[in-house]
Amino acid sequence: MAVTNIQRSFICVLLFIFVIEVENKAPSIPCPSTPSKHAKVIKVSITGCADPTGKCILKRGQVYQLNVTFIPDEMVANLTASVHAIWEGQEIPYPIKKTDGCKGCGLTCPLKSGATYTYSNELSIPKLVPAIIVQVVWAVEDQNKIVVWCVGIEAEVE
Repeated sequence: MAVTNIQRSFICVLLFIFVIEVENKAPSIPCPSTPSKHAKVIKVSITGCADPTGKCILKRGQVYQLNVTFIPDEMVANLTASVHAIWEGQEIPYPIKKTDGCKGCGLTCPLKSGATYTYSNELSIPKLVPAIIVQVVWAVEDQNKIVVWCVGIEAEVE
C-alpha cells in the first residue's frame, strides 16, 4: 500500500505517542541519535495505552495524553519538542502543535536543576492514519539545542 506524505506525517504523530514508556511498563526504544543528555527520565505514561505484549495500541480518531516526568541536571531556560516516526527504516519528522515545552505543556521555564517536573501534551490520532506499526521518538532540546531527554516506544495504530 502506498503511503502519502500526509499519512507519513500522521504516522510521525503516532510515533510521538509511542515514544512514551507506558505506565504498564511497555519497553521503551533507545533514541537512535539523540539520547537523553541533561535529565533523568523518571516516568513516561500515555493514557489509554496498555498492552501486555509491550506495544502501545493507538486507535484512530482518539486523543491521548502524554506525560513525561523528569529531573534536569542543569538549569533549562527553554524547551523545544520534536517528534519523529521511524517507519520502514525512515525517520520522518512530524510537525506538532505544541513545540514550546515552556508553554501549554505544564511547565514554567526556567527549570531548576535537581527539581522534578512533568511535561504533558495531547496527541490526536487522525482517522486518516493507516493501520501501521511504528516507532515513535520524542525529543526535547534546551536553549542550546542539546537534548534534555528523549524517549521512544513501539506503537501500533488500529
